[in-house]
Amino acid sequence: MGGLFNLKTIKNNLFIIAILIILTFILTKVGMEHPILTTIIFFLLLILYYFFYKLFKTVNISQKYLKSVFDTQNNIIIVTNGKFLTDVNRSFFDFFDFKSLKEFRDKYDCICELFDNINGEKVIDKKVNGVNWVELIFSHPQIEHKVLIKLNNREYFFKVNAKKMDFDKDRQNLVVFTDITELQSYQNHLEDKVNIEIEKRIRQEQLLIQQSKMAAMGEMIGAIAHQWQQPLNGLALMIQDIEEAYKSDDINEIYIKSSVSDSMKQIDFMSNTINQFRNFFRPNKKKITFDVLDAIKDAIFIISSQLKNNRIKLSLSEDSFKIEGFANEFKQVILNIISNSKDAIISNQKSIKEIDIKIYKTDNLSVIKIRDYGGGISIDKIDKIFEPYFTTKGINGTGIGLYISKIIIEDSMGGELSFYNTNDGVEFKIEFENREKEKI
Repeated sequence: MGGLFNLKTIKNNLFIIAILIILTFILTKVGMEHPILTTIIFFLLLILYYFFYKLFKTVNISQKYLKSVFDTQNNIIIVTNGKFLTDVNRSFFDFFDFKSLKEFRDKYDCICELFDNINGEKVIDKKVNGVNWVELIFSHPQIEHKVLIKLNNREYFFKVNAKKMDFDKDRQNLVVFTDITELQSYQNHLEDKVNIEIEKRIRQEQLLIQQSKMAAMGEMIGAIAHQWQQPLNGLALMIQDIEEAYKSDDINEIYIKSSVSDSMKQIDFMSNTINQFRNFFRPNKKKITFDVLDAIKDAIFIISSQLKNNRIKLSLSEDSFKIEGFANEFKQVILNIISNSKDAIISNQKSIKEIDIKIYKTDNLSVIKIRDYGGGISIDKIDKIFEPYFTTKGINGTGIGLYISKIIIEDSMGGELSFYNTNDGVEFKIEFENREKEKI
């Protein structure tokens, strides 16, 4: 029982000791005739006092232990009703540089007066639509709540967690502020880096698209040259024939009308060719619903002269379907694939000079297959075929045609572009989900 009767213990338990003395006095007065009974009761009261002492001591130790835990936390911890602070831990004083809670209360009514705001950051303000800031946390438990506090020209971000504590009618809230300033700075830096990389990728894709257009323009000029070769030869022969006819005195009205008519046919053909190419390479700004078969025929017209000159046969099924997207971009995809097939057949000198295009629909998909007999793609190059700047044509290729084609089909039109080797060539497959069925 060491310490039971020391001065500090007696001072801390004066109220209980006073009650015990009063009870003892009453018992002594009443029980003068029974001193033994009085003595027994007195000792019982001493034992009761001892148990009270042990109870208070345990409670006191628990309070000191909790206060020690409270103060050793690195996080700022406060007890508040949402406005006034009733208790805080040591980290609170260290951070705000106050020596006592009274000193803080003399300057601020609520810790929320220190909350700040910043553009682009979702943080708790002093009041949101009149709602107390602690109640705001409880009303949105699924959100990670943060506060911004500016101190000594620095910004500090804290993650805020709160728990209700009900003591009879005294409603208090335990609120923990976890410093996430470094994490927030890292996240902001990471977001900036992601935005920069996204901008770089967009610029790179725009550059690739521009390069693809330039490459397509070069192919267009070559295709125009092929398309114009025959009518230009025809016009040259007609001009030479005029000279011969003049020498032989065969020029008359009938001859002039015939020559003019034949010349205009050749010129009209050349003019129509230019219009076809102009429409083909005109950029689309809006998505439209277009017929796939018509678009493929337009693409075939652009390259038909080159196919004819190299004796390559192209077969096209007459089935079709409609799709929403950018028609000219889709034509560019078809032209890229057919052009690659043409080049493979020519460079590999295959005996079967054919390109087959099939259009069909299943229950779920609308499909276009383009197959050639150009020898296929070697195993070591299959995984790279859709990468930018990868080409199988050496110095004659740009390496962006199939890359851009995949972007157009998959990113712009929501389809899928794939390929696989066949026994004697390669087959490209373009697939779109049947939108009509989804709407039903």
